[in-house]
Amino acid sequence: MFTTGFTMNPTKLAEPSNGEALAAMKKWAQQKNAVVTGSVAVEDGGKYYNRLFWVEPNGNFSTYDKRHLFRMAGEDKHYAMGTKN
Repeated sequence: MFTTGFTMNPTKLAEPSNGEALAAMKKWAQQKNAVVTGSVAVEDGGKYYNRLFWVEPNGNFSTYDKRHLFRMAGEDKHYAMGTKN
């Protein structure tokens, strides 16, 4: 979660999936002509996810919602588990 640090307060710090972090990552990928990747706390459909963005220089991107949440830190109490492998 490069924009906030690893946070257990997504209600205060999460951003929309298409928010500022994704816009910045698209800009950096284009400027550097390189793939940029990182995770962000996002709110999507009323749930919070630890979402990884994989952003290509042409602006295309893929996402992965973390499936194996860190229970010892209580991540599972604040974030929804991803459903895709």
